[in-house]
Amino acid sequence: DPVTGVEDIDFSPDDQRIVVSIFRQDAAYLLDRYSNERVKLPHRRVYGATFSATGDEIYSVGWDKMLRVWNGMTGDLISEQLLPTSLDNTLMYAVSTAPNGKYLARSTRESIGLYDADTKELIREWDGVWNGSSGALRFSPDGLWLASGSTAGNIIVWDPLTGEQLHKIEAHDNSVYTIDFGKDNCTICSGGSNIGYVWSLRPSTLDCESNEDAVTKLTGDKAS
Repeated sequence: DPVTGVEDIDFSPDDQRIVVSIFRQDAAYLLDRYSNERVKLPHRRVYGATFSATGDEIYSVGWDKMLRVWNGMTGDLISEQLLPTSLDNTLMYAVSTAPNGKYLARSTRESIGLYDADTKELIREWDGVWNGSSGALRFSPDGLWLASGSTAGNIIVWDPLTGEQLHKIEAHDNSVYTIDFGKDNCTICSGGSNIGYVWSLRPSTLDCESNEDAVTKLTGDKAS
């Protein structure tokens, strides 16, 4: 089954290509939407995968503690390395790149790290403040915010440059598995346990109990 154990999915900036990470197959796949061509990107215990801001490269991370960089067009391996961290647990679950191409973020169960995208030098590390990071991590389209999900169901919005925590949303009953910003930079979509939420950050988060239209099951039916 080609979709068994899918952990992450991302579209290229031109929407022509898709990268999918499949944990149980120890690989990510580069897919072409129009030709149906599929290229295997071998990565043991891969969890997160994303395109660079230009789409020229693909980044993948996983439980083997490695960051691998692939050619975003051909799928050829460009480089692989351990990302520096101040903590012991470096099993990685997610990776995201800033729209300006200058920064790279990754998450483990204990921390989130911000890196220089070119040198892979560690710039900042947040640890121990969200009850376990999950595989949900995303920069806003303008690159000014970084959102992360936790195994406790929380969403944290950070200022990646100052390290300041800007918002904390008690979003889900269990782990937040996926997260993304809207094009307006002020809307967040989150998913977990078959429930999807839409949150507004102007000026505070939506209360899902009083905004039922913003809460839907992933099947499309309104949540009760």
